[in-house]
Amino acid sequence: MIPNLHYCVVGLLVLVVNVGAEEFQLLSSWSPAYVGHAEIAGRFADQLTRSSNGDITVRITGPGAIPPFEQLQPAAAGLVDFLFTHGAYHIGESGIGMALNAIDGDPKALRASGIWQAVDEHYRTLGLKLLALPSSARGYHMLLKDEIGTDCDLSGRKIRGSPAYLGLIQSLGATPVVLPAGEVYAALEKHVVDGAAWPAAGSLPFRWYEVTAHYLRPTFGATTHQLFINLQRFDGLSVAVRQLLLSEGEVLERDVQRRFYELVTIEEEAFKKFGLTATRLCGEPLAQLPRYWSDGSWSMAIAKTPVMAKRLYELAVAAGMTK
Repeated sequence: MIPNLHYCVVGLLVLVVNVGAEEFQLLSSWSPAYVGHAEIAGRFADQLTRSSNGDITVRITGPGAIPPFEQLQPAAAGLVDFLFTHGAYHIGESGIGMALNAIDGDPKALRASGIWQAVDEHYRTLGLKLLALPSSARGYHMLLKDEIGTDCDLSGRKIRGSPAYLGLIQSLGATPVVLPAGEVYAALEKHVVDGAAWPAAGSLPFRWYEVTAHYLRPTFGATTHQLFINLQRFDGLSVAVRQLLLSEGEVLERDVQRRFYELVTIEEEAFKKFGLTATRLCGEPLAQLPRYWSDGSWSMAIAKTPVMAKRLYELAVAAGMTK
């Protein structure tokens, strides 16, 4: 049994797992306002508790002490054990998480194609062990102040987005503006931006529907999150605990895909009740939307991590899982 490890990191999103006298911690890129806080991190924690008959317990708090874009290195260094994140938040260290945006997120296909294993292999070189790639096949969308006009695209608009959206936003004729989620409401209200890109499930708690009028359709891409554990910590665990973490990670992927499909529909119905209407791309922008998204994601991934990104691209093309 590994000796107890106790951390006191104020303001972090921390997942504490007790296996007997053992503790693990998880740092997340999101606060509870994002639906993935409960539906992914919380779900994983609950699964571990049930599967271990209570030997594993979990507590979760927010990410204030380490900003989302600075979390990969502390997790790899062992400051925390688990990391729940997205590739857009560590594009400075690796482009592989960004590549996942352009790949069909079907859990079985990711594993059968060898993509899951290749991603795991890559992050091991960075000091992290992959546990799960929880994904939503209904991906991303935008909330807009004004509907799509006769130009069929977003020409002349300013759209909030993380690095994940930059290529797509530019391809649709708009100017990307990088803002954290907490600043988006005021930016929309004051017309600093004309819309906000976000996962298709998860914008409702931010109440952006109060300062927008439309939600963009169709959705695009796959919202693929990443759940890691520090590699050294993982290797030091018993075989039984390692197997439990991996098996629950695989269950999590299946559960999240089903649940996020439902959540997109739930949010659409809520938007309608708040008076928002769907607005659709048309013409060439509509026809090219999957390509715009795919090209933007792959170009960023290959520019940052060329060898592994090209390998992933070849695997995804061979499996028919990317445009």
